Amino acid sequence: MYSTDFNPYTGTLIDLPALQWFVDNQVSVVNASFGIPWSNNTSAINSRINAYDLFVRDNFLVLVVASGNHGPNTNVMGAPALANNVITVGATTISGDVLAWYSVYEEPVAIPRLKPNLVAVGNMNIPNSGYNYGTSLAAPLVTGAIALAMQHTPVLRLFPEKIMSILSATSNSIPFNPDFETNHLNDMYGSGLLDIEKFIENVIVNHTVLHTYSGIPNTNPILSYEVPISASVQSPLYLSVALNWLTDVVAGNPVINNYDLKVYLNDILLTNGTGSSTYGNSELVRLIIESSGTLRFEVRIVGDYSGLRPDLMALTWHIHS
Repeated sequence: MYSTDFNPYTGTLIDLPALQWFVDNQVSVVNASFGIPWSNNTSAINSRINAYDLFVRDNFLVLVVASGNHGPNTNVMGAPALANNVITVGATTISGDVLAWYSVYEEPVAIPRLKPNLVAVGNMNIPNSGYNYGTSLAAPLVTGAIALAMQHTPVLRLFPEKIMSILSATSNSIPFNPDFETNHLNDMYGSGLLDIEKFIENVIVNHTVLHTYSGIPNTNPILSYEVPISASVQSPLYLSVALNWLTDVVAGNPVINNYDLKVYLNDILLTNGTGSSTYGNSELVRLIIESSGTLRFEVRIVGDYSGLRPDLMALTWHIHS
């Protein structure tokens, strides 16, 4: 365990050398419960966010961070929680279906991002320790699940984008989510509640396609993948499809290409993606399928590609009855 001994309101954060130490010692997933609020120094925080994105992109480190415990406030979430390439975790109550009152979920207007990525239970009764709560209790649940996945499939250590995509596709939508079964992603719950069983199951069956894109070919779709299914009105299937990619930083500025995720059944368009990639690096579709045939997942770029390096992306699907 590494402690930054950091006071977010008075101190100077020296966390990147610590993260480099982890990389140098072959650590693949790191849990972090520190951060600098956006309200401290906006230009410095923005630079810090870019530094986290670049560090993850360069070192393929999976960095899981707590969203914070100051409740909804547009000036609280900052670095590293707002970085596109980190996995930001909010918290629910012990029931798992209501966002905890303290869980930070609103990003600064100046840097719109869909954060947190997902939520986990943050209120716990701990034997011999009483009752505790916080996003710092929720984030390690996600980190632990990732560690289990890496233990089973060591190659996951090289693909943070795949971890992000599987987490998104296997999380459970929350009934109290204001966008329940509509937009599927929002800045309160992200993709929903962590489901460790579904997450590990998806890792084992490997329902993920990896792809790199650098503007060639410049025609859509840039990625297409087909999956045969058997379903009916009496025996429907529940489908979640997630797309995540690692963003880059060029000359100190974030490079975020806009991709759309589309789902077809027997060549009929069922739905577009969430449109969330306008502000971030994730897309999510949830559908109920009531007829058999061939599903086709398409990834399309909106506008021109920008950046000096290829976007590293992962497309994950999860189907259950």
